Amino acid sequence: MKKVLIAPLNWGIGHATRCVPIIEMLMGLGAEVVLAGHGLVYDFFNNRYPGLELIMLPGHIVSYQTRGRRLMLPVVKGLPGYALSLYKEHQILKNLVTTHKIGFIISDNRYGLWHPDIPSVLITHQIKVRINGLWKLGLPMVRMTTHWFFHPFDEIWIPDYAPQPGLAGQLSHPRHTPNKFKYIGPLSRFDKPAPKLPHPQYDFLALVSGPEPQRTIFENILIRLFHSGPYKTIILRGLPGHADIIRKSPYLTLISHLPDDQFYDLVRNSAQIICRPGYSTLMDLMALQRQAVLVPTPGQPEQEYLASLHRTNSQFRVFSQKEIEILPPQAFIMPETSLVETQKYNPEILEKTCSTLLKIL
Repeated sequence: MKKVLIAPLNWGIGHATRCVPIIEMLMGLGAEVVLAGHGLVYDFFNNRYPGLELIMLPGHIVSYQTRGRRLMLPVVKGLPGYALSLYKEHQILKNLVTTHKIGFIISDNRYGLWHPDIPSVLITHQIKVRINGLWKLGLPMVRMTTHWFFHPFDEIWIPDYAPQPGLAGQLSHPRHTPNKFKYIGPLSRFDKPAPKLPHPQYDFLALVSGPEPQRTIFENILIRLFHSGPYKTIILRGLPGHADIIRKSPYLTLISHLPDDQFYDLVRNSAQIICRPGYSTLMDLMALQRQAVLVPTPGQPEQEYLASLHRTNSQFRVFSQKEIEILPPQAFIMPETSLVETQKYNPEILEKTCSTLLKIL
């Protein structure tokens, strides 16, 4: 049997974490999995799957401006470099297919990772890309380009529920869905709820994620917010290549990264959660059945849309980054509420999809 290559986007570790159930489903079905990534994704895979073949596959690095109204400007300026990186990764892939005997490709939001002679799948929930402000003028061209990127792939796997609005709303539910679009259900590395303990050790757990420099900006805001107490707080920095534990004050501890089992225990041992509304984080929170304060990354239309979509959901409260800079910590304490899971994740959908894949190999 030939190998299955799985390669996620390297903008934070969310794209890598949501590939975990696919990796483990394929391994459970007897497939030989090869992983590829760059930066934080490479570090995450290296820590979690030390026994699997892992390839360093560079990808485009995005950045967001720190302040002001032109937060998307660096992204727009980087588009020529992004196009070049897609071309380069496509050329590298051609060589990898031969040298590593790849028989199937699963790319999570890496549009250059397809092969004309090998079945290629793209995982994405961004079927209808969002743009804010004056940048909306270019939205028709952006969406046309996105669908042009979809064209070489044999299938598009959408990690959401098929019935609208699902978890991603309009992002993952276009007006028309071609036959090669397949809803495989939300993807989370966690398979059971994590209700908080009767007497949790920590008042707040803050999850930092996403591309720089906004990842560091968010971390620094949280440090200033919780450094002086009175709430006992853990900041999980989302840096899987590091093993640092930094005690900033009697109230505040920073941890670079934790294995999933320790992360799960920390969630149970924390009364409140603050995080970015990245889609992978939302899928994890749904699986864990935990409430959270959502702070969208400024200038990132997807997160701003997802936060707005779930604003009326009792599981979440939404604050802007400017608000958390000026409000006191007690403003982020959420009242207890019973969470009702309106849609159940069905692993049989993913299992059927992966089983069909293996029959092709």
